[in-house]
Amino acid sequence: MSMLGMGRNNMHLIPTMEGREAIDLEKLEESLKQLNGEPCIVVANAGTVNTVDFDNIKEMVELKKTYQFFLHVDGAFGGFASCSQKYKHFVEGMDGADSKTTPYI
Repeated sequence: MSMLGMGRNNMHLIPTMEGREAIDLEKLEESLKQLNGEPCIVVANAGTVNTVDFDNIKEMVELKKTYQFFLHVDGAFGGFASCSQKYKHFVEGMDGADSKTTPYI
């Protein structure tokens, strides 16, 4: 944030679900409501570095119908799930993100 000129004080951490690294969607929605339409970037994880946890990307895309924000999905680790019939449900909705980082697939 600092390198982008946005300032570190403009970053807000959204609490995660208990015992997980995935964003608590209720807390995210509360934060989006408080922004009152101000510009916002939400970064979702498709496979976190520490535990390979996945945010509920599909539900985040649904939130975009109500709240205006830019959704980026970091799929550097978990993007490979899209190649697997068994695990591709973890990245459902990723096609609705505004940008994404994925391995070359």
